[in-house]
Amino acid sequence: MYSKIRKKFIKVLMAAFLIIMFFLMLGLDLSYIVRLYQTFDTRFNIILSIEQIFSDARRPDAGSYNLDLKNEIRYFTVTLDNTGSIVKTDMSHVSSADEQEAEFLTEKWGTGSDKFDRIVPYDEGFYCLRIVRTETGWFDIWLEVTTLVENVHYMFIITFGAMILIDILIFVFLWLYSKKAVAPIVESMSKQKQFITNAGHELKTPLAVISANTEVLEMTYGENEWTQSTMHQVKRLSALVANLIQMARMEEDTDVVTLQDVQVSDVVEDAASSFRTVAENQGKRLESEVAGDIVLHTDKAMYTEIVNILLDNAVKYCDDGGCIRVELSRDRKRTCLSVSNDYADGEEVDYSRFFERFYRADTAHTSSRKSGYGIGLSMAQSIAGMLKADIRVSYRDSRICFQVYL
Repeated sequence: MYSKIRKKFIKVLMAAFLIIMFFLMLGLDLSYIVRLYQTFDTRFNIILSIEQIFSDARRPDAGSYNLDLKNEIRYFTVTLDNTGSIVKTDMSHVSSADEQEAEFLTEKWGTGSDKFDRIVPYDEGFYCLRIVRTETGWFDIWLEVTTLVENVHYMFIITFGAMILIDILIFVFLWLYSKKAVAPIVESMSKQKQFITNAGHELKTPLAVISANTEVLEMTYGENEWTQSTMHQVKRLSALVANLIQMARMEEDTDVVTLQDVQVSDVVEDAASSFRTVAENQGKRLESEVAGDIVLHTDKAMYTEIVNILLDNAVKYCDDGGCIRVELSRDRKRTCLSVSNDYADGEEVDYSRFFERFYRADTAHTSSRKSGYGIGLSMAQSIAGMLKADIRVSYRDSRICFQVYL
C-alpha cells in the first residue's frame, strides 16, 4: 500500500511538472523563432533600402538602422523578369556563393511569388529568401543567416537538455521527499483499515450473542415476526461485517494474487448455473452465452468473486419478470465478461458513482427487497484492479451492463 501510494504521488506530480516544463520550453522556443524572423525582417528592410528597387513611397528608411549592422549583412540578389528568367545576379555582398550557385538556388526555390520568407539550406549553411514583386518581375534577396539559424538550433538543444536535467532533478527530489509526504496519508489509511478490522471482530461477539438469544426465545416461546426480524437483521449485519473485513484485508495485502492458468469458461458457467435457480425463484430468467475453452492467467478465486458479485447484483436489481444475461467472449487481445439485466428505472442514475463504496442508486434506501450496502461493486472494482482488469458500466435500451476486460 505504501509503495503504491508513493508511486502514484510521484507520477501525478511528475506529470504536472512535465506539462508545465513542456509549455514553458515551447513558449521560450517560439519566442526565439519570432525574434529570429523579426531580425530577418530588419535586415531585409536594410537591404531594400540599399538596393532602392522601389519608388520613394515604398522604400524603407535606412537611416534608422545601425551602420555596423549594415556592414555585417551578407546577401546576394537575383533579378527575374515576368517569365521567371534570370536577368541579373549581384554577388558583391557575399563571398560564400558564386553566380552558378545563385542560379541553381534561384531555379529551385526562387522562381515564384512567396508570401512568407523561407529558410533554404545549402552546403555550408542557410539562406533566408525573400521574394519581392516588382514592376518588371521579381527581385529575390538571399540573406545569409547561418549563424542566426545555428544559434536557434543550439538554443533548442540547450532548452531541451535543460528540461531533461530539470525533470531528472525533480524526480530525484520527489523520490526523496515522497516518503515523508505520503507517510501521514499511509498512516491514516492504515489506522482506518485497522479500525474496520478490529471493529468487525468486536461486532461479531455481540451479534453471535443476539443470534443465540433469539434462537433461545424462538425455542421457548415460538417463532414470531419479532424474532424473525431480529434474525434477519443479525444476518445482514454479519454479512456487512464480513464484507468490510474482506475489503480491508484486500487493500492491506496486494500480494495475495496467485496467478495460474484458469479455465474461466467453466468458472462463468458454474456461477451462472448457481444463480439461475435464485433468479427463477424471483420470477426472473437467467441466460448465458459462454465461449468454450477460454483460459486466462489469473487468480481463480478472485475472478470467481467478481463473477459472483456481478451476478448477485444483476439478480438483485433486475426488474420483476426481467432477464439477466451473462456472456463471455474473447477477441485477439483480451477476454470480455459481460453481465447485464433489465433496469427500467436506470435512465436518470449517475453511473459514474456505481463503484463508490456504500453508494446506492436508491438513495432513500426504501426498497426492502433490494437490501444491500453498496460495497459489492466497490469490491469488484478493487479485485479488478488487483488483477489488472478493466471494469466498466453502461446503460442502454433499459438495460444496465457491467463488463470486465482482462
